[in-house]
Amino acid sequence: MALSESARTKGLARSQELLGPGVHAQHYGIGLTGPDPRRTRIWIVIVFAVMAFVTLVLVRIGIVPGALLVMIVYWSIDKPTAVVTSGQVAHVLERSFWNGRPSRVLVTLPTTELVAPHATVEGSFVHVPGLRLWLKRGEYEALGLRDGAREPSESPLSPMVPSAPVEGRFCSTCGARIADGAAFCARCGTAVRGPAPPP
Repeated sequence: MALSESARTKGLARSQELLGPGVHAQHYGIGLTGPDPRRTRIWIVIVFAVMAFVTLVLVRIGIVPGALLVMIVYWSIDKPTAVVTSGQVAHVLERSFWNGRPSRVLVTLPTTELVAPHATVEGSFVHVPGLRLWLKRGEYEALGLRDGAREPSESPLSPMVPSAPVEGRFCSTCGARIADGAAFCARCGTAVRGPAPPP
């Protein structure tokens, strides 16, 4: 699942197209959204083995599913995803099953939602449970997040380096920065909730 620099550059460029000119995409990483991918793989192997055995017993013909069928089932459960960071904002994007290119924005949130205590290291993955997001450690590191994920051995109450506060306001729909005193997002027109922060 490691991405070459060429593929990372192309993914970042495609992400920038999706996010529009108001957002500067800086870092790009790929992952999966869904249940634990390690368990998904195990269950797929078990189910296909049982199906092949039952088919062999009932029909007396051994049928083994092809690799493409296994990958389609796997990616229909754990969906290919990309994460793009732009300053203090992160964008989670859906990736195409067929070519791996980012195809649409799923959610925009502050990057603080992708670091400890929200993100934990689980084996070779970094898991963000609130988003059901799974990133390989190398992909997580490619996002350039300052604080990182919490190791499982760390207590959630252990002292962590505090994240830098997100200054200003961001649109809940598109993630664009909201100008001071604005009642609507200049990018998408969504009404802004709550008072403007003090200067």
